[in-house]
Amino acid sequence: MGALLSLLVLVAVTTPNPDLAAAEKQLEDFRYGEAERSLVKALGTPDNDRATILRIYELRGILDAIAGKRTAVEHFGRLLALDPERTLARDLGPRILTPFYEARGRLGDNPPVQLEATAAPGEKEQHLTVKLTSDSFGLGAWVKLWWRVGNGEWQSKAEPEVAGSATVDQVVLAEAVEYYAQLLNADEGVLLESASAA
Repeated sequence: MGALLSLLVLVAVTTPNPDLAAAEKQLEDFRYGEAERSLVKALGTPDNDRATILRIYELRGILDAIAGKRTAVEHFGRLLALDPERTLARDLGPRILTPFYEARGRLGDNPPVQLEATAAPGEKEQHLTVKLTSDSFGLGAWVKLWWRVGNGEWQSKAEPEVAGSATVDQVVLAEAVEYYAQLLNADEGVLLESASAA
């Protein structure tokens, strides 16, 4: 088990989230109850970046798998819904990998989150559209569209997610525009981004 925890620390991401950093250390020190509480707090921290949120779901899955809890499959399912290409190191062993692969096998029932941003040019304007078409776990709370013309200020418009879908439309009076979209959780953490060139 010591080698397992050393591996977990090696793959830790650098994060400004102090509760995630605390959970990493607590997991390394076999303080599982404390680690679980820290991970719950870490997820509720405002403005988490995507890498931080993915790491929280990954560690919650690993922690529950170590304890033999069925909720490990749910946490891994959330992780894979946001990052379907995610893998875990084989060194983690079957106790952790079995629920991870079970969650991967359920992607047909719980498809990955899909966020699509497009621009349709008009005569002197751009019609920007963002669509969230899949969020089977209901992880998102808001879909946010960001745009700017030239080197101007970034502007944004957001719509709430309802029943796993949302659409944001915006007309920008410009021949060219930079834009991207985000799916945010209730604490403004970034779950997914869809970007485009100018």
